[in-house]
Amino acid sequence: MLPLYKHLFDCDIEFTRKNYTLRQIAEKSHVSFSFVSKVRKSLTGETMNEEPQVPKQLSVPYRSFQLFEKGKTLVEVDVILDIPKDETIKIFLDYLALKNVNRVAAIPLLLYLK
Repeated sequence: MLPLYKHLFDCDIEFTRKNYTLRQIAEKSHVSFSFVSKVRKSLTGETMNEEPQVPKQLSVPYRSFQLFEKGKTLVEVDVILDIPKDETIKIFLDYLALKNVNRVAAIPLLLYLK
């Protein structure tokens, strides 16, 4: 950290501990509100991100593809993901088509439609 920033950082910490408002700290140390906010967040241990990171829920087909890649059977995928049999078969056929085994993918489809 540059010496100037270190000095400003230390001043902001001191003012924050004295319970100065955000506006008062910014005026006294001649820095922006965002800088003061970053100092406060670093003191409290909060992350610097504006929004909390929410883990993205992966789609059912994507999770199914991952399970098929790991060698799981149709029944195992069906049980693990708790999805209907028809959806599992459709996803498996899509998986086979994407793996470029279109001829093999047609056989279960023909047997299923009978």
